Order: sequence, then structure tokens, then C-alpha cells
Amino acid sequence: MKKLIARVMALLGSLIALGLAAGASFHWR
Repeated sequence: MKKLIARVMALLGSLIALGLAAGASFHWR
């Protein structure tokens, strides 16, 4: 169960990081 939560948290973290990077590059265009 803990592994599943850790995997979901990692996925969410990467998604948020990707979203922030995309938003930043789009904002600075």
C-alpha cells in the first residue's frame, strides 16, 4: 500500500513539475 502511495505521489510531483515548466515557458514566450 505504501509503495502505491509513493508511486502516486511521485507521479503527481512530476506532473506538477511538468505543468510548472510548461506554464513558465509559455508565460515567458
